[in-house]
Amino acid sequence: MKLLRELRAALTFLTVVPLKPSEGGLVDAALGMYWFPLIGAFIGSLAGAVAQLVAEIVPGLFTGVVAIGLILAITGLNHLDGLMDLGDGLMVHGPPEERVKAMKDVQVGVGGFMLALLIVLLSIACVSELPRQELLRSLASSEAAAKLSMVLLASLEKPAYPGMGASFVKAARSPGWPTRLTVSIASCLGLAWWLMFLKGLLAVLSAMALTLIVARASHNLLGGVTGDVFGALNEMARAASLTTIVIAGRVL
Repeated sequence: MKLLRELRAALTFLTVVPLKPSEGGLVDAALGMYWFPLIGAFIGSLAGAVAQLVAEIVPGLFTGVVAIGLILAITGLNHLDGLMDLGDGLMVHGPPEERVKAMKDVQVGVGGFMLALLIVLLSIACVSELPRQELLRSLASSEAAAKLSMVLLASLEKPAYPGMGASFVKAARSPGWPTRLTVSIASCLGLAWWLMFLKGLLAVLSAMALTLIVARASHNLLGGVTGDVFGALNEMARAASLTTIVIAGRVL
């Protein structure tokens, strides 16, 4: 069944879950992007459940480290690698081609290291500020929002060059994609509202707003999006949505 094949491909792409790869591989994963928010909610729920258990014993910063560390482990650090590459590219002063070249370099520079460090520390700090009873719901909402951001990015921008990112952009131009995109957005917003009401909704909206900024910046600085930009956006959107949840918890 096509839907289940695309779900399996998307789950294999986003996580280290040992499933047999689908015959379509990356193509099926790209076409199955609409599953990303629900897979994200699943990842966040796993990390959140563990975090709530840990918070019973050692609350605070240690809980944040465990939660974010577990999410990074489940996702295989692939998105974090993209964040590092983007950080290196942003340090280059020159045309888009030079920035992209720096992003392809296997060596991690200061820019990539610092950007990744700041985003991860922000995410950990936010989780450590969450009440224990909200850990699972918050992490599920934020991870769903992070995955939705990648789906939106594929729909908004052209690829900078042929590569992994181009496969997702191409899928977002396929017949029937507007319907799939609508389902993906609606399911993410509905899930976030069900989990956290207004705080969840604001978390998703903050990730969507960040996506617009990243899409525009990628167009201007890189000439389009790359696989690294998708991964970097995932990490930044998680941090943005968690920050929104923490702030909303103080204000609302």
